Amino acid sequence: MKNYFSALLILACASAATAQTYRVSVETYVGNKLEDKFSFTLEQGEKQMKGFDGKLLAKRYRAKGYQHSQILKKALEFDEDKRQESQSALKPAERIRSLLEAARKDFDMAEKRLTSCQTSKEVAEGKLRELEELDALASRGSTSFKNAYEQYVKKNELTEEDIKFKKLVRRLPEDTGDVEKIDFGSFCRMKITKVADKKVTLAMDYCYSRIMTFFYADGNNNGNTVTKQPVVERFEKLGIKNLTLTVGVPYCIQFTRPSPDEAASSLAEAMAKTSVFGGKSPEEVAPLKAEKKPLDDQGLLSDIKRKYASQVGKVARAVITVKFDR
Repeated sequence: MKNYFSALLILACASAATAQTYRVSVETYVGNKLEDKFSFTLEQGEKQMKGFDGKLLAKRYRAKGYQHSQILKKALEFDEDKRQESQSALKPAERIRSLLEAARKDFDMAEKRLTSCQTSKEVAEGKLRELEELDALASRGSTSFKNAYEQYVKKNELTEEDIKFKKLVRRLPEDTGDVEKIDFGSFCRMKITKVADKKVTLAMDYCYSRIMTFFYADGNNNGNTVTKQPVVERFEKLGIKNLTLTVGVPYCIQFTRPSPDEAASSLAEAMAKTSVFGGKSPEEVAPLKAEKKPLDDQGLLSDIKRKYASQVGKVARAVITVKFDR
């Protein structure tokens, strides 16, 4: 019995050792000012993610600006009141005629939606029957399956033009209308891949996005046109592997900040080149490349601070600290 309880005690201790939990905090400093912070509680092998804090909607250059919500609400209420008044002023026969016209429009729209759904259903049914027939041939071990399968692949495979078009579509901006979505705040995916005493190895993706300043284009704002554009700073390091930290010792990933002139110049250049602002075709939009900047660096926070003491205003820093949680 004594040996039995001793074995249980050993197993309990072993379980406690393997279940060590760590608190990993990430603080983002921009120009030596703390702007963002978050933390995860993790065990080895566990994955956690924190998404962006929000999406900001920004009207593109020369697009129509957003209306004031309260003014728009009052305008809609005014229009509805006027419509009700005009309906009340109608004679019964005129009112029925007006309602009949509105009902016909609703019916036409419903018919169009129904036709579209029916077409989609017919296409899906045809595909389903074709695949069921192939599955039946395969299940029976039919000798005709190989030929039927080859015909199916030949019929449905993408041509070179299809592949080229899909690649071009992937290179287009997310929104090609007059609204641009801007990521706001921090994003992080993290996993502890290895632990050894006070050493913790991480795999992670990190990004921080903020509005740095605004770019003002020439021209007036007649006709509700927008000439002011947000300039976004985006500090990003994806695919980090084998990042080994010491418990209790802050580690720093440093990013070079663009100057206001560089940011404005980049935006003006983008407006001239992209398909949204400059009318360029997708073939002419160069893919974005992550280039190492002069002040990009990483290492122990104490070393980074000492090395770049006079350039703190020109950088952003993600400071990662691991501590024992239990």
